[in-house]
Amino acid sequence: MSDSVGHRIKDDSLEGKSLLHYKGLKSDDTWTEDQTIDLNNYFGDSDGWFTADNSGYAERAEDADEIREYVTAARPSEPKLRAHLYRDDNKTTRFQGVTLDDFFEVDDDGILERVY
Repeated sequence: MSDSVGHRIKDDSLEGKSLLHYKGLKSDDTWTEDQTIDLNNYFGDSDGWFTADNSGYAERAEDADEIREYVTAARPSEPKLRAHLYRDDNKTTRFQGVTLDDFFEVDDDGILERVY
């Protein structure tokens, strides 16, 4: 089994613009109860682009959702955060997305953790 986030979480859904609900796969092959992580604490916005070096994207997002998306054969169904982020003019937006597997991993206790 792959160690990608997509293989190690299930029942994932976004509440509002940033609160991700999920169940994580633990090292003993059991699943956690419902967990949450606020993705707003891990991603920011710069002129309508997601950034990983700051936080607060939700305040500049018109909307947001989370989907599953094919990345590669080894990562066929990865969670992806998508949002229309306002540009610096505060009038127009860019539709952007980030694949969570590029920034997170699931630890042995089934908890999503940010990796750098």
